[in-house]
Amino acid sequence: IFFILTILKPLKWYLFCLLGFFDGFSDFLRSVGGVNTSGSAQTLLGQLVIPAILISSMIILKRSFQWQQYVAVILIIGGASLGVLQAPSTKISQNNANKWYALLLVAGSTIPGALSYVFKEKFLQRHAVDVFQLTCFVSWSQLAITWVFVPLLS
Repeated sequence: IFFILTILKPLKWYLFCLLGFFDGFSDFLRSVGGVNTSGSAQTLLGQLVIPAILISSMIILKRSFQWQQYVAVILIIGGASLGVLQAPSTKISQNNANKWYALLLVAGSTIPGALSYVFKEKFLQRHAVDVFQLTCFVSWSQLAITWVFVPLLS
């Protein structure tokens, strides 16, 4: 109660819920797509969060980056794409092959995750909130919001 009355009173509580939604939706997409995606493909596609954060930072935070960072993003996208699309085809991997829609869901999960990172950065720049307090409240709102997604898993 002290936290809510003293720290959150001047802040807009729905912003924490929005951040929790982005985190929860990212986890939901990864969970749904992860069932039909190999662990190595999930790891590779998870790296796409870096280009998503860079692009989101350019648009939302109006940040610019050095040319080396743009080259790194191109290499990440190329490496993740080649790694996922050029997986060796054996009998085992054909039986448990990555489904194209699952790959899209796992790759798409990086977008709300990146938006969460960027909006947290923007939030921390505008408000004098401790990063631990921000993470704590966003995590609790994510927990509450994620329960909304549970019926969609069945």
